[in-house]
Amino acid sequence: MTASTASNTGSSATAAGLLKPVALMLAGFGVLTMLGAVPVLDWPARLLFDAAFWPIDGRETLAARESRLGAAIVGGLTVGLAAMIWTVVERVLPRDPAAARAVIMNAMLSWFAVDSTGSLLAGAWFNVVLNVVFLLAVIVPAMKLPRTA
Repeated sequence: MTASTASNTGSSATAAGLLKPVALMLAGFGVLTMLGAVPVLDWPARLLFDAAFWPIDGRETLAARESRLGAAIVGGLTVGLAAMIWTVVERVLPRDPAAARAVIMNAMLSWFAVDSTGSLLAGAWFNVVLNVVFLLAVIVPAMKLPRTA
């Protein structure tokens, strides 16, 4: 094993050790967001959407059917993103760390650009702040992975 290979192996293990808990956190966030579709269980999603339209003032109620559908869709996509990260860490990272890095970085940067632009257009500037937290939680460990094989 060369020094470079040993370094990449250590970086990959570190990234995997950080990315798996982040994937679980994203999945949990997705489930909480999806609960916005269920009126009796929607308080975590209402709080999240209220925070996105800072300040927290109770005006975002998720009362409209289309809002509840939006919460379900966002929750589902977030759980899907978390599952993708977990699967990449489990199956791609051990074989091809550079490919794992590319998949995770491309997915996260694409999500960030679209979600943040839409948030700004909707007047939910604080959601961009929340997005930065999620983005950094994923890409900082992913950046430890090598760019090339």
